Amino acid sequence: TLANHVFLLDLKRLAHGEFFEQVSPTSPDQARLQKTFAAEFRYLEDFAMFLEGLSAPDQFRLFDRVLEIAPWNDSLRARIYSQYRYLAASERNPELRRRYLARVEALYHGD
Repeated sequence: TLANHVFLLDLKRLAHGEFFEQVSPTSPDQARLQKTFAAEFRYLEDFAMFLEGLSAPDQFRLFDRVLEIAPWNDSLRARIYSQYRYLAASERNPELRRRYLARVEALYHGD
């Protein structure tokens, strides 16, 4: 899975410049579009670390930063929500599980 993910990320990087040049002229807000793409790439890079088994606190930190780049990106929010749910469900310590579930809920309902 990790090798596939890295391969696809590399392909996406190669195609990004040309694709961005095609879509950016029609965008009403090019700066926002650029941040959206930056957040998407950051997410994909961080997801590779997720697949490698990065610690839960580090995963939360990295994915929170992704959302700070493009907080309007509901697609990223949904994918990060899925990662956070997985982390919570996988946690054996009941107190940590409770805290992780609170992080999950905060993604859509605020802190």
